[in-house]
Amino acid sequence: MKKILLAVVLLLALCQPAAAQTSEHIEQFNFVVRANADATLDVTEQIAYDFGQTQHHGIFRDIPYKYERNGINYTVKISDITVADDAGQPYQFTTSKSGGNLEIKIGDPNAYVSGLKKYVISYRVRGAVNYFDDHDEVYWNAVGSDWQVPISSATGAIIVPAADAQKLQIECFTGAVGDSTTCNGSAAAENYPDFPPVTVADSASTGINFQQSNLAPGQAMTIAVSLPKGVLFQPSQWQILWYTIEDNLIFLLPILSLAIMWWVWRHFGRDPKPGIPVVAQYAAPDNLTPIEIGYLADERTQNSDVSAEII
Repeated sequence: MKKILLAVVLLLALCQPAAAQTSEHIEQFNFVVRANADATLDVTEQIAYDFGQTQHHGIFRDIPYKYERNGINYTVKISDITVADDAGQPYQFTTSKSGGNLEIKIGDPNAYVSGLKKYVISYRVRGAVNYFDDHDEVYWNAVGSDWQVPISSATGAIIVPAADAQKLQIECFTGAVGDSTTCNGSAAAENYPDFPPVTVADSASTGINFQQSNLAPGQAMTIAVSLPKGVLFQPSQWQILWYTIEDNLIFLLPILSLAIMWWVWRHFGRDPKPGIPVVAQYAAPDNLTPIEIGYLADERTQNSDVSAEII
C-alpha cells in the first residue's frame, strides 16, 4: 500500500508541471499607447497567447468603446486596425460591435492553431481624453475585462507629448470592473529602470511605464495620466456638445417624437378654417343615412342607429 501511495504521489507531481504548461493562458500582454498632440491615441498591443494543447481558430480581442459617466454615454472611435504576427505577417480578422465592445475576431476559420502564438494589434483611438478645468486626462482600458483566460504578465507604456514630469499624475487600476486596486507599479520611465524600456521617438516626449502580474480571468488593467492644460488639443465647447449629443441620441427620441406629432397635428389634425362664418344647423344634413347621423351625434354607433338604418 505504501508503494502504491508513493507511486500516486510521484505521478501527480509529474503531471502538475505538464498540466501547467499545457493550460490555455496569455503569457505576456504588452501595450504601448502614444498620445498625439491632436488628442488621438495610437495603440499597439503585443499578445503572446499560449493555447497549450487545445486547438482554436484564433482569439477574440474585445476593446471597450462605449462608457457611461454620471448617467451620460461616451463613445470612443476606433479605426485603422491592423493585426499581424511578430514577424509582420498579417492575420485574417473581422470586426463587429456587441455590448459596448468592438470585437476583433482573429484567425482563419478553416485552420486550427495550438501552442504559443503571438499577435500584434494596432489601431487608432479618438475620444479617450477627458477634459477638466485644470487638467486633461488620458484614460484607457489597456487590458479589457473580457479575457476568459489568466494573464501571467501585463506590461506597457504610455507616451505623451513633452510635459513637466512633476506635473503628471499617474494612476493604474486593476481587478474586476469597478475595482480600485492599484497595479504592481507605475512610474515615469526614466525613474523606474526595472520596467520594460519604452521607445520614445524624440526628446519632446515623456514615457510612463506600467506593470501588473497574474491577472485572473475577467480582470482588467486601466491606466490614467493627467496632463497640464494645453499639452493636448481640446475641442471647442460646441464640438464637445455635439459629440455628447451624438453619443446620447437616445435622449433625443422623446423630443423628436413630440416634434413629429406636433407637425402632423398642425398639418393634418386641426379643423380646417372655412373662411366664412360658421352657421349652426339644427336639421340633419342632406344625403346622410341614419347610421351616419347617429355617429355624428355622439361619435359612436348604437343598436338604435343600426335599426334605423335597416328600416
